[in-house]
Amino acid sequence: MRIGIDIDGTINNLADVVRPLLEIHYGIKPIYDQYNLFGDMTSKQIDEFEKRFHATLMTKVKPLKNAKNVIHKLKKDGHSILIITARDAEKDLKSTIDWFKINNFDLNDFDGFCFNKHNKAETCIDYNVDLMIDDCPKHLIDLWANDISTLKINHPYNVNVLSTYSAYNWDEIFDIIG
Repeated sequence: MRIGIDIDGTINNLADVVRPLLEIHYGIKPIYDQYNLFGDMTSKQIDEFEKRFHATLMTKVKPLKNAKNVIHKLKKDGHSILIITARDAEKDLKSTIDWFKINNFDLNDFDGFCFNKHNKAETCIDYNVDLMIDDCPKHLIDLWANDISTLKINHPYNVNVLSTYSAYNWDEIFDIIG
């Protein structure tokens, strides 16, 4: 099976690290059951935030429990694994690869990285992805509308979003796919 996997909120705990930084340094209190983490910040302000806290994000953002092990098992079981992210390749490629290395992911477990993918349904179609694992309501809705099988990693902000499968953690993800 060809599996697409999102990064932020799916493989890692980005929001858990970003929320307190936004509250302490910017006075922004993100609401956990809403997907919009950065509130009304402009893209320039978000870029400045990411530059300011780059080292913190690289060290404090961690993989979700068993994400690395399950991805490795899936690859070992013969699945093709493709990272599909809305992150910007020009500014995020190196730090993304570095983050995977810092957290001891085997880069050979990934068959490719697709950046700048704000239309993940189109990307899944282009790359013949059989199943997309994601948390973002917008992407899950679009994938569903395009008849692409999805596995939603459950968060309060996506409880009402339709998905082919859903899981609360990576062990459940493995039980569904494995």
